[in-house]
Amino acid sequence: MRFRLTIPETYLQLYGAWRTFWLDKRGIMLFGNTPEALLQSFWCGVVLLPAYVLLLALQPGYSALMDHNSTGRLVSVETITYVMGWVAWPVVAQPITAFLERRDQYFNYICAYNWVSAPMLALFLLLSVIETLLPLPEIVTIGLTIGAIFWRLFLHSFVIRNTLQITGMASIPLIIFDFILGQMILVWRHGLLLTAAM
Repeated sequence: MRFRLTIPETYLQLYGAWRTFWLDKRGIMLFGNTPEALLQSFWCGVVLLPAYVLLLALQPGYSALMDHNSTGRLVSVETITYVMGWVAWPVVAQPITAFLERRDQYFNYICAYNWVSAPMLALFLLLSVIETLLPLPEIVTIGLTIGAIFWRLFLHSFVIRNTLQITGMASIPLIIFDFILGQMILVWRHGLLLTAAM
């Protein structure tokens, strides 16, 4: 199976992600439902890596973490965190979709889930740039961040409903589980980096 996508193939998947980001069901139709398509959806993580690094650099207080952690430790922790963030939910979701009798839709679900990370990361990056360049009141920046988080949760529900073909209420446990898993990874990351900073 081939992992790396060509530029036109990558563009097509990102276009599907963009359409899906705006709740267009036709965007999901651009994602495959095969093991190879699933593998290739992780190519999105390679494409987004530079944007992710920039997002980290724009985080308030990140320069302090850089000062108190060696380069090797910082790179190691951030690399492991990034990889865990990409593979944790797809691994956990596999038995869940089997339990829900949606095994046939698993590949399409994870393809959409992975590729839609692109416009979501772009949104968070845009917010970080705005917060860095504009002296907005703290309540505004907090509100924008919370709004982006809720949009991500709603978008995940949209992806679940249109790939696994389950109701909105049935998608809620999956959304919560995914969110908690992501927070656990971030807590682990913060613990390692802050311990060294003390």
